[in-house]
Amino acid sequence: MLRTTGLPILPGLPLHLCRLSFPPIALWLCWKLGAIQGLLTWLGTGSVAGVLACLALTGFSVHLARQEKRAS
Repeated sequence: MLRTTGLPILPGLPLHLCRLSFPPIALWLCWKLGAIQGLLTWLGTGSVAGVLACLALTGFSVHLARQEKRAS
């Protein structure tokens, strides 16, 4: 994904640690709301997080493309 957007390759260990730790922490925080409300919050925020991640990657990719265009 990073190669297709032109983003720099990031170190793997911090990303793997985030991927392993953030979802269980978020699930635990949602579960503190109660079973039903926590489950609905967990499922609802997944789609919002996906859209925000897509927008952030797109914005960063456009920013890098503009910098490369100015440099050349």
